[in-house]
Amino acid sequence: MRNLKALLAVLLFSTGLFAQNVGINSDGSAPNGSAMLDVSSNSKGLLIPNIALTGTTDATTIATPALSLLVYNTATAGGLSPGYYYNSGTTGSVVWTRFINVAADGSETKVTAGTNITLSGTGTVASPYVINSTLNYGDIKQGIQNADHNGWIKLDGRLKSSLTASQQTKATALGLATNIPDASNSYLVQNGTTLGSVSGSNTRTITQNQLPNVTYSGNLYQVAHGAYVSATASGVFTQSSTGSAGNATGGGSTNNFSISIPLNGGVTQQALNIAPQSLSVNMFIYLGL
Repeated sequence: MRNLKALLAVLLFSTGLFAQNVGINSDGSAPNGSAMLDVSSNSKGLLIPNIALTGTTDATTIATPALSLLVYNTATAGGLSPGYYYNSGTTGSVVWTRFINVAADGSETKVTAGTNITLSGTGTVASPYVINSTLNYGDIKQGIQNADHNGWIKLDGRLKSSLTASQQTKATALGLATNIPDASNSYLVQNGTTLGSVSGSNTRTITQNQLPNVTYSGNLYQVAHGAYVSATASGVFTQSSTGSAGNATGGGSTNNFSISIPLNGGVTQQALNIAPQSLSVNMFIYLGL
């Protein structure tokens, strides 16, 4: 009887029993009203049951585990490694899910919203994980996106002032003036001009000094005996002096002519399109968000 009373005294000292919740502590304080179970201590922790699970769908080690049941898995098996797991499935379809999934060695590369990042570090207090972006301000890319996205700004010639304050700062540091470049119908090339400037043309008008060096030659004969050759309407033959009489054998008249043969037939020159066949894309510059 004495031992029973002593046990009851210990329980009442260490556990506060209330109608709606339970407090476990060493000072007899009331449990927090929002908690069904309130455990507090200045020198001890809460030990979660250690279970050796066999896989993510293990429904044998713990029979019909409840939704959100928490355990500390001690085994490395079936795709599991030691750590805290909870059942995110149902009692009939168990799915043991790890609380936190992190890179094992810091060497993984992830892709988030189209932006490449790498992880460095080992995930310890001494060497925490660090996310490193592989992008640099001023990087150029092609894409079939129609608008700005994830810090990539479409090169459409708009005013620099229409960008965010941070993007304007980056654009200015890159040497971009009042407007960002307009890459429409332009090709990327390292041509020695100001970076970010658009120069040149996709058309060309050929001038005389760009034509082949060809000499046209021939003879022009005139028949006498009263025959007479006049300047032609096309301008190929042009009379260069007045006729003279009595110089041709047998009488008649002679005239002198010069020859002019235009290579394009005398029509108005047209610009030559030198743009090659192309795939339509949009150009973007990375200025961040």
